[in-house]
Amino acid sequence: MASEAVNNYITKRYERWLDYSLYHCGLAGISDEATDVLNEVICSLLQKKSRLLDTSYELIDIQKEIGK
Repeated sequence: MASEAVNNYITKRYERWLDYSLYHCGLAGISDEATDVLNEVICSLLQKKSRLLDTSYELIDIQKEIGK
């Protein structure tokens, strides 16, 4: 199971990722599959080791802080 930090990260960004998925699936002619594509990607990521996911999100947050 993913940590609370990972769950919060996904929840906060899901709508934006869905828009991105809709865009790319639309280009591929499969707009009706956008939600499924996004959910499959998220499930695939969550199957990775939680520690690695937490580290990845911490690095993303650090990069954002540096970029400010």
